Amino acid sequence: MFDSTTKKEFVFTKTKKKAKELLDIPDEYETVAMFVIGYQGEADQLPADLRERELKERERKPLDEILSRVE
Repeated sequence: MFDSTTKKEFVFTKTKKKAKELLDIPDEYETVAMFVIGYQGEADQLPADLRERELKERERKPLDEILSRVE
C-alpha cells in the first residue's frame, strides 16, 4: 500500500516508468491502462497549473470526429 505522500505523487505522475516505480509493478509487466477509483477532491488543493486546467470550461470533440462505424 502507499501512504498519502505517495498517493499525491502518483496522482500527478505522467509517465509509465514513474507509475510502475510508485506502485512497485515488476518489469515483466507492461502498464497499458490505469484509472482512478475514489472521490473527486477540491480544486483548491491542486497545484496552480492543474487547478487552472480543472476549472476551465471543457472543450470536447464531437463524437463523429472520434468514433467510426464499420458495417
